[in-house]
Amino acid sequence: MNFTDAKALTIIISIILWLTAGCGDSPTNVGALSDEIVFSTDKASYAPSDTLTLVLTNNTKSNAIIGMRCATYLEMFYQKHDTNGWGDTLWFPYMSLRCVTLLDTVKVNSTFRHRLPAGLFYATGTFRLTVRFHNPLPDSSRSAISSSFTIQQPKEMPRLVGLLPNKRLELTELPTANPCLAFFG
Repeated sequence: MNFTDAKALTIIISIILWLTAGCGDSPTNVGALSDEIVFSTDKASYAPSDTLTLVLTNNTKSNAIIGMRCATYLEMFYQKHDTNGWGDTLWFPYMSLRCVTLLDTVKVNSTFRHRLPAGLFYATGTFRLTVRFHNPLPDSSRSAISSSFTIQQPKEMPRLVGLLPNKRLELTELPTANPCLAFFG
């Protein structure tokens, strides 16, 4: 084997390793590498009345810059899982607000927490979140995808039918307050 053949073989093996290196992680594990932003939620399941606590951990070698819409809401998007896989990327309603987006910094090896009401999804099912962040060194923008989570239907409220009287309540049967008695009584 001459030098040219060895060089060609090295290049081919390098390309094969490069192409197959990223195939082991599923999309929900994106960000689990040591040089990435890890994006997770505090629980795996929520009721529509719950609040999600989102956690961004910066494991990169430089600060990560994120956007805060109206200085309050983390600029992010979501996807719902259906029978065909992950659906389209959807916007939260607050993303269409016309207000200033402030930039916030997640320092190296630190954590950023953000609370998000589960009711903003207006649906139940399995979801994941996507947030864009910018690394100034090197100058690049990337996305972090959260772990998946579910929003379950609320449990049905107990029925009060058996507790109410069987007759119809007429408003005229209720005692009427007399304001004169309250003041001059």
